Amino acid sequence: MQIAAHRVDVGEADVPLPDAGRRLLLGADCDDTAVGTYKHRRVRLACGDHVLSEADNWYLPECLTPDQNRQLEETDTPFGVVVRVLGFRRRTLSSRLSTSPSGTCGHASIGAELPTATPAAHVLQHTAVLSTAQGRPFSYLVERYTGEALSFPKQSHHDSRSGSRSSVDDACDVTPHASRSGSDRSGAE
Repeated sequence: MQIAAHRVDVGEADVPLPDAGRRLLLGADCDDTAVGTYKHRRVRLACGDHVLSEADNWYLPECLTPDQNRQLEETDTPFGVVVRVLGFRRRTLSSRLSTSPSGTCGHASIGAELPTATPAAHVLQHTAVLSTAQGRPFSYLVERYTGEALSFPKQSHHDSRSGSRSSVDDACDVTPHASRSGSDRSGAE
């Protein structure tokens, strides 16, 4: 199976750019008049019926080509695949484990016992910024991973060479295109 991105329509007003993203993308002195200079996109990454993560991505469309902007607005292509040609760099700003059964992410101390979360609850949250090869930030993203990313069912597998049955993990192909090599990771969405 292949991982697919499914766009979620949330409307611009529903998901404002967080203050940290505003400072990184628009500068420390920006005000609300700069709101029209960025766009927002939310996707759910899924493998079959398994929702693995949900990602919010705020980006500066002027840093992208018209074709890249069209792909982001009209297709389900993952953000990292669309902008791969920019040779971007990803910098993780924070990683948080879920510390509540509801899946809200917060800081957990080392050795702390984490509550059991339902498979769909968010269990891990990453916040990151993407920058061009020249160092200009152009995307701020928040990725929330679900328990589904950790709970694939076992499948029975028949080995035709030995004639025996074994249990193997249900795996998803994380490469969005057949031409993508295993060492070339998009790093976003």
